[in-house]
Amino acid sequence: LEPEQTTLQEKAALLKALVMGQHVLIFGHTGTGKSAISMDLIANDLRLHPYQMALNANTTVGDLWGRPVVADGVTTWEPSPLLLAMDDGSGVGHPIVLDDIGKPRHQAVVSVINNVLQFGEITTPYGVVRAKPGFRVIATTTPEESLYAANELSGEVEDRFLLLHFGWL
Repeated sequence: LEPEQTTLQEKAALLKALVMGQHVLIFGHTGTGKSAISMDLIANDLRLHPYQMALNANTTVGDLWGRPVVADGVTTWEPSPLLLAMDDGSGVGHPIVLDDIGKPRHQAVVSVINNVLQFGEITTPYGVVRAKPGFRVIATTTPEESLYAANELSGEVEDRFLLLHFGWL
């Protein structure tokens, strides 16, 4: 297949999953376009406002909540992209691309994400945030045999997603 055909097939599979109301887990090697294709589909084809959050080995549960921001000597709370995708105050939820869901070395991070997928809510020190209609997670990960392999996700977590595999463009 030509790269354009492959991209169209992957976008079509992702679009179908999102229209069906599914959360999506995309497996693919680094550089296969998992995040770029997802963000392009959401923003340009569906004309929705996507959020994006990159996870890594050092991601903590606190990062899923947000962070304090100091401006002009005043500390305020800035919610994470995950919380904003769930409820940004507009009355609707938004899709979020969670890059490298298997990278966090703290299992608690994946457990919190699993609860978000299962129950549609997250408990923070500031209260419970419930996902509004329209919230969807598109998570990406690399295969275990990859040079940049992520930690293996449990079956319980994988079962919350429709699984897609992206190949090289």
